Amino acid sequence: MSANELASAPAMFNSTLTKDEAFLCPIDGSIMITASHLPFNRNGFKFFTNAGGLGKTDIKDVLERATDIYNQFTAESLANSERKASSSIKQVDYMNVYTSDLVKAVRKAAGSIEKPLGGFHIVVDASNGPNAEVQCAFESFSKLNI
Repeated sequence: MSANELASAPAMFNSTLTKDEAFLCPIDGSIMITASHLPFNRNGFKFFTNAGGLGKTDIKDVLERATDIYNQFTAESLANSERKASSSIKQVDYMNVYTSDLVKAVRKAAGSIEKPLGGFHIVVDASNGPNAEVQCAFESFSKLNI
């Protein structure tokens, strides 16, 4: 996934479990910048590893370590680190992998029926997400073709 793409929290977590070398999975962890269900002035982060989401103690530890590392940077070392990081970034379309895995799971649970949801009207609960997330959810589910 790239910084300019949308993904659900379950997809972010699932990227730490999926085994797919073409998509660099499983990844070590993922970070989602989100307001979630909080008020606008309480935006925050969701951290995921293959063990699940991080709790307050883990997050405090991550932030303390990040602060220590940041405080050791000089302007030159920060520029070098940013250059190294930007040269190692690879963009992948993980949401296609995730939605494909969902299709397989639904079909398997339904006894390998090709279109087990055919004829049903499906409602997507975007959990009060912004319009972009709602659009992402509808696009992902319309691709399922199940």
